[in-house]
Amino acid sequence: MDIFFLIIVLIILFILIGIFVKRRSVKIQYIKMKLSKSERKGIIESVFHKNFLFYEHLNNTFKEKLITDSYILSELIDIDSIGIKITDEIKYTIFGLAGLLILGDENPNYFPNLTSVVVYPKMYISDQKGQNKSVNLGESWNFGVVVLSWCDVVNGAQNFSDGHNGALHEFAHQLDQQSGQADGIPANLNTDYYTWKNTFDKEYNNLIKEMENAEYDSIDFYGTTNKAEFFAVSTETFFEKPALMKAEHPELYNLLVRYYKIDPEKIFFR
Repeated sequence: MDIFFLIIVLIILFILIGIFVKRRSVKIQYIKMKLSKSERKGIIESVFHKNFLFYEHLNNTFKEKLITDSYILSELIDIDSIGIKITDEIKYTIFGLAGLLILGDENPNYFPNLTSVVVYPKMYISDQKGQNKSVNLGESWNFGVVVLSWCDVVNGAQNFSDGHNGALHEFAHQLDQQSGQADGIPANLNTDYYTWKNTFDKEYNNLIKEMENAEYDSIDFYGTTNKAEFFAVSTETFFEKPALMKAEHPELYNLLVRYYKIDPEKIFFR
């Protein structure tokens, strides 16, 4: 009886998941059609020209995809603010940076667990239940919320070569959190689990040793906090300092190329 009940529950669950995926897919197609008939495309592109220096280096296919993906994300995910008015510049800069993480994916799932982005004008005091208060520039929560500081977002967008990008960092956490608790092993790996884990653990431990020995590394030492932070910080370096990361960490770089399905050195700095 218990087994039969479990089977019924699983069948219902799979049906519900299928309905959700189908409805989401239909909604995405509708959003694409809406974009083609609106003036949003030009508005988004003007924001990208203003805040993304790398945008000029993208080929037309990637430019078109980044615009489309950014618009889809802006329609699927709520964006709210505290102490600042959400403008087109704020909205499309944020979702444009999120779109970078799925730029190489021909069939992205558009951060299915992410429901809301909350924007503060600058640093803010985080007061999550059960945690100590702290001053932050950004956060990613397990229940589908990303919190960002606009001043940090725009600074990271306009200085796209220093290896620091708070929006990329928090959206990378969301990719990690798709598989459950953030642990540095994101969902939908394009390599086998053990290859990822072995390479990732080795690079993480090497960064800890370099920090202890006061050595330089292109990856910020904040990545030594834990493996979830290492993945997020490595993502920042991967997109903003690809040549340097490739030279210093070829195995990790190639791992991220396979995961993100894109090689930033070739598309951003050609």
